[in-house]
Amino acid sequence: MKKRPVPANKQYLWAWLGGCLVAAALAGWGLASFLGQPGAAPPGPVNQTGYRPLVGTPSVTAVHGKPGLTTPGPATGPDDRTQSPVPATSNSQTAPAAAGAIDERYGLIVTGLVNEADKIASLNRTLELSQARWWYQYTPDRPANLKPDTRQIYMVRTWHGGMAGENFKGWMQFVQETARFNRPTYWLIGNEPNTPGQDDTTPEAYAAALHEANRLIRATDPQATIIGPNILNFDDTCRACPGFTSGRAWLEQVRKIYRDRYQAELPFDVWSIHTYNLNWEKLPLIDQAQDARQLEAFRAYLDSTPATRDKPIWLTEFGVVWGYDGLEWQKDARGAWTALPRGTYRQDLLEKYLTGSLDWLDNNAARLKIERWFLFTSYGEAEGFSRTFGGIALFDSSSPAANLTGFGRIYSERIKNPPARR
Repeated sequence: MKKRPVPANKQYLWAWLGGCLVAAALAGWGLASFLGQPGAAPPGPVNQTGYRPLVGTPSVTAVHGKPGLTTPGPATGPDDRTQSPVPATSNSQTAPAAAGAIDERYGLIVTGLVNEADKIASLNRTLELSQARWWYQYTPDRPANLKPDTRQIYMVRTWHGGMAGENFKGWMQFVQETARFNRPTYWLIGNEPNTPGQDDTTPEAYAAALHEANRLIRATDPQATIIGPNILNFDDTCRACPGFTSGRAWLEQVRKIYRDRYQAELPFDVWSIHTYNLNWEKLPLIDQAQDARQLEAFRAYLDSTPATRDKPIWLTEFGVVWGYDGLEWQKDARGAWTALPRGTYRQDLLEKYLTGSLDWLDNNAARLKIERWFLFTSYGEAEGFSRTFGGIALFDSSSPAANLTGFGRIYSERIKNPPARR
């Protein structure tokens, strides 16, 4: 989750972080049983939709299109959230790229697929039109019957370090089954663990979770790729929001704890980071130069230690949190604050940001050893703090009939036309 702004002239409490979240319709997708169901059974067989569900699923909420921890509070009806604005689309979709023409550095984060009957068809549509080969989602499902030339990356959520005891058993079996039949496997460990509203994991808990996850994954798939820590930014945090521990400070603590406890460096094959502009005093939230600073600083940090000097970087999430040039806070009957869009959704500026970001990555990836980048998101759902989605979405819906948006066409054209062909 990208940090929410502080309601103007109002006292902001951390409790509001969870209280204003809106319940997401994630039935059928399932989260790993380690999220809060002690003694849950291991994963079952693939169901009729082609997904292998994880049973014993706790209640969840959606934060920035991603599952977040449930907090008490009244449920919000389905009509209270909108998925808007939807950038202009065209029924005349671009043709598939020729064989060998795909730029595999471009990856995709898939969200919004909540219709149980259509998940596989919708996912294949997303991958087919975007042409993305590498993708991931925020829940540990293993869909079947997908395009054969795609590569799913699996995510392990660290959820306040909740990967111990009985809660860990179901996840262990998921890892073992996945690593046994899908080799080589790729694993993201944690999702913004330095950020409240996402994994929000203490350095101590993350070090323990990483050590156990690494042990189990490599025992099942010795050629697996471990990717982390997926921190939110490196030096910059946010303005006009409660704040969060910088990625650098949080990572320094994790590394020290891991070395002291296990006498080893963090076992990442790939080091990963998310970049977002979070200056709520200046809207819309676009600042490509800040994103570049995070990646430059992250590379310099890794190069300062012999053990990490040659390790590649994956930008596992980037995008825009709020694309309007204004907002207004409104208090509802429950006392929760909701951000209402004001002014204009600046698609022009967001397209400029996206193009500039992709140009910068193309031009600097080799120098900084950035191997892949993943744009958030395929289909945009309203944030927990707002009823309106305000970011970048590549598709106009999450259905099997979805079409690329203007953003989607920009991204897809880059995938189909590597730098040598441009």
